[in-house]
Amino acid sequence: MFNQQEWDDQVRDLLKHCDIVHLNSSTTIFESGCGGGAFLDSLRRLYGCEEVEGNDQASACVDIASSRLLKGKFWVGDAADLSRVPNASKQFSCMYGVTPYLNDEEHVEKAIRELLRITKTGGTVLIAENNVLERKSRIGLRRGTHSFQ
Repeated sequence: MFNQQEWDDQVRDLLKHCDIVHLNSSTTIFESGCGGGAFLDSLRRLYGCEEVEGNDQASACVDIASSRLLKGKFWVGDAADLSRVPNASKQFSCMYGVTPYLNDEEHVEKAIRELLRITKTGGTVLIAENNVLERKSRIGLRRGTHSFQ
């Protein structure tokens, strides 16, 4: 688990490394698989991003994100079905640390296609993983224990 400062440092470093420098208080953001909203909360602290939305397959995580980011909109759902989000409505869409939880490559492809669909022309899509080599053996276990119908 990361503390708040570690999240902020990680998010800042990731965006800098990817040359994502355009985020500000008016950027519309969606995170697929938002968990408890830690990534979005860092974007709020670092760049003033308030217009955030996200989904996660775990209702407990959605509850945490909703209580953490009071101006955000969060809902329970599959990363491969963002039908609640209009086409080309977000300037920045992301999926961070989610692909190991998806069923297979087809599921991952559907989730990526959905992010592309909801992102405005000229917007940014970020798909990233936090791979820690010491935990490499657990990735397959996570994928094997999470299934979507």
